[in-house]
Amino acid sequence: MKNNIHLRFKSVQYKILVPYLILIMSALFITIAVTYKLSEGIITEKVGISSAKTLSQLNRQVSSLLNDLTSISYLFSYDEKISGFLREKNYNQSKLISDISQFDKISHYYTLPYSRFCFFTTILGINNKLFVSYENDGSKTEEFSEKILNSDWYRKMKKESQDSLWVPTHDSIQFQPGAENRYSISHVRSIIDTISGAHLGICMVSISEAAFEKLFNDALIGPGCEILMADKTGKIISAKDKTKLFTYIGGLTYFDKIENDGSGNFSWKINGIPSLVIFDTIDHTEWKIIEIIPQSLLFKDISRLRNMILLSLIITLMIAIGISYYISKNITNPVRKLAKTMREVENGNLKAVIEINSGDEIELLGHRFNDMMRRLNRLVDTIYAQQEEKQRILLQKKQEELDLLQAQINPHFLFNTLNSIKWMAIISQAVHVSNMIGALGSLLEMSISRGDKLITLDAEVDNLKNYIDLMKMRYNNKLTRCARSTKY
Repeated sequence: MKNNIHLRFKSVQYKILVPYLILIMSALFITIAVTYKLSEGIITEKVGISSAKTLSQLNRQVSSLLNDLTSISYLFSYDEKISGFLREKNYNQSKLISDISQFDKISHYYTLPYSRFCFFTTILGINNKLFVSYENDGSKTEEFSEKILNSDWYRKMKKESQDSLWVPTHDSIQFQPGAENRYSISHVRSIIDTISGAHLGICMVSISEAAFEKLFNDALIGPGCEILMADKTGKIISAKDKTKLFTYIGGLTYFDKIENDGSGNFSWKINGIPSLVIFDTIDHTEWKIIEIIPQSLLFKDISRLRNMILLSLIITLMIAIGISYYISKNITNPVRKLAKTMREVENGNLKAVIEINSGDEIELLGHRFNDMMRRLNRLVDTIYAQQEEKQRILLQKKQEELDLLQAQINPHFLFNTLNSIKWMAIISQAVHVSNMIGALGSLLEMSISRGDKLITLDAEVDNLKNYIDLMKMRYNNKLTRCARSTKY
């Protein structure tokens, strides 16, 4: 059983079928792998280009929003009425109320053209006057002033004598810690006296960080994607997940790839998830807008394509198996017929012939085999006939030898018998009988003279004498023998 299985797997059909299937499967798998990789590269490139365009547009929107902040802060900082409020060192309650009322009008006037977003304006003078565009009843002046004076950005601005600076995401002074949407992004500008050039205070125009988050969320291409905004140190200043705010991505490896470049994209594993990272830079702040797209989302459609290709591969493979089996069977069936006929010949059936109608070299081989068998049969018949003739001649010769031997045995037996009678006659003193038997014995001996073909004349004469003597005895000596011999 083991040998049969071993031979079967070494048959011509399997030698044709297996390499054919390996060739087809290799070609299909290579095609699928190359197609899949090329598709991945094309999709990554296309998505990278599309997302780069989206981020570029988002960059323009964010830049426009930040420009609005700088424009509003500029209007407030160089407004003569605002400067007048801050020049006064002493004021009473009625004056304060009047100034607040005028500030509200100014604030409404300046922010009206930018009404698509809600801006918060805070003005703090060195005379401790505080004007805000929110909760503007003067009840929290001291609290708000203290928050500003104790803030890091205020101390930095005062220490470095900066005219303006950006304050990335921070706790808004008008909200209590823990309040919803309490984070703001602000632009702070010094207020300079237009007359004396003296420093009168600061103007801070703020916008909720949620406004940026909304812009980013609208630009997301699908679930699992994320758009972050980070300052130039890598600190996250806007994110959908608020737990990421104020955390640093500057220490992460992939931030090194975007820190010194203005825009671009690359693939990276973030938290173990293969992702496409696209980034762009806001020019006047050097803040980075970073979009993170999981590759599983990118290749969701290509995964379906891969599954379809695999299904097509399986179907194609089954068809290929069927076709290759059919082709190999058509090739090997005549070979099997030829092998079967050869086994019949090996078992002694020299009359076996093979019928192959494949129309190829194997059919020609079958014809040559049949011709060979016909010639072999003719040769066997000829040899058989020759052997029969030789056997017949040999048997005939043996029979002739036997007949000759029998012919020799019978006279010898008769001669010996006559010789025995002769001696009995001599013993009985029957001389006449003895002589007659002696002559007959001599005559008989001469007739079986040891099978010699040539007999001497003397022997012939003696043989004749013996015959005449027998005749004389038969006819009672009425015959007379006359003989004359001549010697040469």
